[in-house]
Amino acid sequence: MSTPASPCGYHLAVRVIETIPVAWSPYAVTFSHDGTRLAIGGGSWYGLGGITLIDLRTRERADLTMGPIDPSLLTHKRKDVAQRSVSGLAFTADDRHLLVSTWTSGVGQGAALAFEVDH
Repeated sequence: MSTPASPCGYHLAVRVIETIPVAWSPYAVTFSHDGTRLAIGGGSWYGLGGITLIDLRTRERADLTMGPIDPSLLTHKRKDVAQRSVSGLAFTADDRHLLVSTWTSGVGQGAALAFEVDH
C-alpha cells in the first residue's frame, strides 16, 4: 500500500509482513533491545490474558497464561473475578528481565510483575 506524498515530499509505504496469532486481544508489544525476542501481552475485559514470548532466531514460542491475582491484594469489591490482563511490557536494558503491568477483570487493579528471561 502506498500513500500520496506528504507535504514534505516523502511517501509512506506500509504492508503486513506477518500475522502472529495469540489467544487474547494484544494490548502491548515490545522487542528486546538486542532484537532477538518479541513479547506480546494482552487479555480481555474479563482478564484471562497472558504473554507470548517469541525467539525471532529460532521461532520458538513460549506462552504464559496469567493466573488469578491473590484476592487479598485487591481493594475492589469483586474479588471473585480477579483474572489478569497484560497492559504493558518492557525489557530491562540487559534483556534479562521482562517487566509487565497488569489489570484485573473489569479494569480493576492489577500488579506489576518482573520475569527472568532465559537467554
